Amino acid sequence: MTSIYDSWKTRYRIIEEITRNNAIPFSDKIEINQYIAEDLGLQQKVILKKINVKEDPRIQELAQYLWHYEISLNQRAINISKGKTLLKLIDGEYDNEDNCFILITEAGGSSLREILINKKENEDTELFNQLKNSNHSKKRIWEGILKLSEGLLAIHNAGLLHRNISLDTVYFNRESYREGEDHIFRLGDFNWSIYLYSISNLISDEITKDIIQNNLHFFRAPECLEIETFKSDIFSFGLVMAFLIFNLDMIEYEDTEFADRARLYNKIRDTINIQDGLKQEKEIILKAIELNHEDRFESIDEFVEKIRDFVNELKYLTITTPQLPIYFNIDRDSYFLNWIARKVDVNIQGIREHPNAFLKNEFSELSLYLTNNRDWPLWAIGKNAKYKFQIGRTNRKIAIVSLLSKNEERSFGLKNDICVCKVNKFYWQDFKEKSYSTWDRIFANALTQIRTVDEEPSDYELYKKRWLKALKLITKAEQNIEKRYIFEYELINDSINKENPKKSKRQITINIFNSAERTRFIQVLRNSQTQTVELLDSQDLKQRFRERRKWKFIEIVDEPDDFNIVVKWEEVRKNDSPSLNGYLRFWDLKPTLHLLKRKFMTIQNLEDKDYLVDAILNPAATHQYFLKDNKSDIVNFIFYTFPIFLLQGPPGTGKTWSAKELIRLTLERDPYKRILVSSKEHAALDDLLEKTYEMCLELKINPKPKIVRLISPHRERNYPPGSIAFRHFPKQMAIKMLENIEKWDPNLKKYDGILAEIENIIKYEGKAPSREWTDSIRESANLVFCTSTSNDLSKLESRPNFDLVIIEEAAKTYPSELFRPLQLGNKWVLIGDQNQLPPFKLNDIIELINEELDEIEEESKEEINFNERDFLEFRNLTLREVKVFQSMFERFKKVSPSYDSADERRSCNTLIGQHRLPSKISEMISTIFYDRAFRQEIHERDDLILEPSMMSNEQLIWINTKNERIFGEKRAGTDFYNIAEVNLIIRILKKIRINKKYIQFSLAILSPYNEQVNVLKTRLPNDLPNLKGINIKNSCYTVDSFQGQEADLVIISLVRSNNKEGIRSAWGFVPDPQRLNVMLSRARKVEIIVGDFKMCLNHRRNPIMEKFSKVAVFFQKEGKIISHDEV
Repeated sequence: MTSIYDSWKTRYRIIEEITRNNAIPFSDKIEINQYIAEDLGLQQKVILKKINVKEDPRIQELAQYLWHYEISLNQRAINISKGKTLLKLIDGEYDNEDNCFILITEAGGSSLREILINKKENEDTELFNQLKNSNHSKKRIWEGILKLSEGLLAIHNAGLLHRNISLDTVYFNRESYREGEDHIFRLGDFNWSIYLYSISNLISDEITKDIIQNNLHFFRAPECLEIETFKSDIFSFGLVMAFLIFNLDMIEYEDTEFADRARLYNKIRDTINIQDGLKQEKEIILKAIELNHEDRFESIDEFVEKIRDFVNELKYLTITTPQLPIYFNIDRDSYFLNWIARKVDVNIQGIREHPNAFLKNEFSELSLYLTNNRDWPLWAIGKNAKYKFQIGRTNRKIAIVSLLSKNEERSFGLKNDICVCKVNKFYWQDFKEKSYSTWDRIFANALTQIRTVDEEPSDYELYKKRWLKALKLITKAEQNIEKRYIFEYELINDSINKENPKKSKRQITINIFNSAERTRFIQVLRNSQTQTVELLDSQDLKQRFRERRKWKFIEIVDEPDDFNIVVKWEEVRKNDSPSLNGYLRFWDLKPTLHLLKRKFMTIQNLEDKDYLVDAILNPAATHQYFLKDNKSDIVNFIFYTFPIFLLQGPPGTGKTWSAKELIRLTLERDPYKRILVSSKEHAALDDLLEKTYEMCLELKINPKPKIVRLISPHRERNYPPGSIAFRHFPKQMAIKMLENIEKWDPNLKKYDGILAEIENIIKYEGKAPSREWTDSIRESANLVFCTSTSNDLSKLESRPNFDLVIIEEAAKTYPSELFRPLQLGNKWVLIGDQNQLPPFKLNDIIELINEELDEIEEESKEEINFNERDFLEFRNLTLREVKVFQSMFERFKKVSPSYDSADERRSCNTLIGQHRLPSKISEMISTIFYDRAFRQEIHERDDLILEPSMMSNEQLIWINTKNERIFGEKRAGTDFYNIAEVNLIIRILKKIRINKKYIQFSLAILSPYNEQVNVLKTRLPNDLPNLKGINIKNSCYTVDSFQGQEADLVIISLVRSNNKEGIRSAWGFVPDPQRLNVMLSRARKVEIIVGDFKMCLNHRRNPIMEKFSKVAVFFQKEGKIISHDEV
């Protein structure tokens, strides 16, 4: 609860009790009261529900379950709807003093029962009657029904069945009616909602039966005692529509026996058939209330679509009339008259004397279309020109016609897709004459549907559009960066044997030119897994890969200068002849093309995901907290915060543990919850999968969660068969399932036929299960692990959204990588650390974005309405959203939950409990990279290293190479290595003696440079006698690849040692704070840096070196600096 109010008792003033026990499930098991109350803070009416907790432990559990369940149901439905049709949950808390749970929901206004049946005298009833008596009542009511049906669609898409739609649970929203909005009806009362796909095991069979039988009101579907489906809600909705549209008398149907309902439902159907009404509206309602559920609409989607089609017909209802009076000025000096005289080649006097002859010749069987201008709402195409029409000011039964100018054609937004009126002929009539026509109805119809130019989107809507445009620019940069792997070439030699082309494989020699491309080409060739390319005529990245353009690398023939490199290739199969000049594309890009398409679709689909976009951009309006901030139990707070939470996890603070515990809590509360866990990188995902799997083995719930790890077939082959991830691949799970089926032996003759059939299935499916088996495994899983860019995510779209989506390493993702899994959920928890490694190739992406923005700016400057300040804001927005996790975190952090300064609830938080790093390393990381102290949760001992003595009892050691010439770096393309540092590390490893009590200790040797890691793996021994059990070569990693991992002893090779003055030329990317943070926070016991300490201090005044120089100073103060010649 919020702000200056101590509790719900001081914030909410109860007005009247509205409890109806027969409308509240479990009311005979537990005391539940509902009240209309006034929110003194927001000054609005609300519904307050009080769930009282009794002493019985089982009832206590049920009370908490109901409280949590209603929160999750409401959020699940609201999050995937537009939000205005469904009554929202506003607040909730547990009251220790009164031992009760409190839920606060919006008050929907008067129910349709109070308005239609009880005819309660209040403002709602008065306004509703005003609506019913208006000229456009049918259109407004059906527009409201459409929005209400879209709310029901949202509930069904969330996997929910409302089960209690009636005149009591549909409310008239007078504020929306006054504002002219379509959301004039609202749907509430989620008391009876259940998951169609599951009923929690926390509720017994006895209580479940009560759910089915305790509320057989008239609007329940006939089949409700046997089975209820989404079609049951359609029946209830259809009955409400029948009472709303056809004014049925409820008295006849109230309190009737369930057995007599079929007769009464048929009587309602007969009444609808004989009443006045449009054919299509009758068809919709009658199909919705078919007694046999199989005869109703197949799905809620079909139901909504039929209503939408009908509303569109009402909205654009075309009025047909034989003739209409029209006026134009027939004075001789009239501009209109002069113009048409020239156009039709008829003397002005002739038109003045016979205006109807002109009208007959110019207009015949005319269609009048809609403009976007209220003054001239209609336009038409005549025989010689285009015309506009407005209603007469003194006589509304006559229309004025005038010419449509070229400027007006542009500003009126002319389209001929909305026809308002069809007329056979016009006749001229003066305003003073009395006329009888339908012009007033025609213009009224036009004005109700017109969208004026003046109706501009709100500032927030404009911001959303700019934000989506920024995301598209970022995704375009992701595509353009792949073009850097396409190289221009010229053909030097073609070895095709024209006399006998089948004799040998064709070889070609090509020249790669341009110095920048030459260096990049060598790097790409070295890292290529396939060593094959495709030769193209254009640089279009979207071209499909074709086998007949595929060439395999043979050798680099020559490097004549810094600008050229000559390469020989051989055809893989009989190839098409390559062009003399063209573009070379590496075959490794093939899967990237499909990935880029998915990324573009991800951003495109965000335009239809308002619930997700609003949660990201408008936290103040969309985020809700149902527990007070409890720093000692962050997982529980996250669980009761909706719909999104961001968790920053600095090194060693337990972000993976938090994710695992959140999964545990979610499944303990409801074992049927569906959870999607995603990460950009496989390593982080598999690590969390292993920890979650072990946790699930301990869970005392039934049924146990079904875990599946989705992965592409080619990656599946990289996993060892015994790994936990491998065992949870759908294919492996299907094989295991078939093996278990094969072992089934009922030992009964009657099953012999089944066993024979099973044997036949196993024979064909046992080792290579078909897609039906793997699809079944995937669809039945409720705990799914999948990378955020995997194509497998598209296979999860057919089912209802996941209850919870958890994203690991979220700070390393671009928007196109983050939002794909988020679109599959109703609640989202993003876990990452913006102070560790950013998204891959961030600097390159930013460079490309700036280039694109520069081009856009140059083009935009030529436009009249270009605003330099607005464009600068858009540039900053785009660059900010590249690191989307950080942007969201900063946005959420700014939002205060209330005016109470002591209220620290936010939808984001930073973990500060340190569970891995020893005290000195923890202090260094927290103070330098996070500006706050970690809370040390472990007690360490500095006794890992016994020898050499100079290193014992130390956590931080820097072996200083002193900028001596022997330790100078070497260059390899754009990479660097340092042989002397490698030799020094070998000396260190040989002299170290580890305390025997750490027999299972681990080692990691890190370097920022890939080339240095390659040299380390080449020169280091496999093992050493003093480091038993350690495979030294396999302990070498780049810093980037080791994020998320840890080791007892970490040795870091900095590589760089030179006398360059420029920071970037001297240190490259080493001082980048995020990479430094990762590099220095991997050690559980001891951290040893090998590098040039003096060089680090020499550059300490440069802002780029701020964090790195602070690290060096910290080592001086809290660690130990050792000269290399002392080792």
